[in-house]
Amino acid sequence: MIIREKFSEVIGILSARFKASKEQNSDNLQEAYVEPRANEPRFSNKIRLGIYVALLSIFIFVTSMLTTRVISSYYEKRETERQIETMQSFISEWHEKNNKLNSEDMRPVKADQVDMVQTDVIFRLQALGVNINTIKELKQQETDGRVFSVEFSGQYEPVMKSVKSLQESDALVGLKHLVLQGKDGSISAKLTYKIYTK
Repeated sequence: MIIREKFSEVIGILSARFKASKEQNSDNLQEAYVEPRANEPRFSNKIRLGIYVALLSIFIFVTSMLTTRVISSYYEKRETERQIETMQSFISEWHEKNNKLNSEDMRPVKADQVDMVQTDVIFRLQALGVNINTIKELKQQETDGRVFSVEFSGQYEPVMKSVKSLQESDALVGLKHLVLQGKDGSISAKLTYKIYTK
């Protein structure tokens, strides 16, 4: 019982002190808070003007940066379009030339087809009845084909047909050098020609 009374007494003292403290804090807050007057501005005009100028400067800076970027993008787009037009024109021109070249009777062959063309030339010479003495490839600095030399002999008409037979090939074969000599009633020929490659 005594404990209960003491406990009640302590609780009573604490709640009285709490109420007194609360009232004192409330009075202090009311004293610290002063309501602004109706006509008095929160910021002075100079501060407000400074804020407007700063915001306007930021807006102008951002706008000019965006405008510069848009203009730069436009010119990059125009340059890219011009390059695409140039490439398309080049490709179109190349296709026209390639188609024209491939439609011709004589045209360059692939590098791996040169030996087949060379064999065809030799068979054609043999079919015309000339005697082939030597055949060799000349090692020359040619980037667009290979050069061969063949020496053969025979009667005038077969020899002349043999020289003209180079034009009968589908492959582009160019005559580089021709030497004809009469000897013992026959003609000996030394023919240098180039088989063009793509």
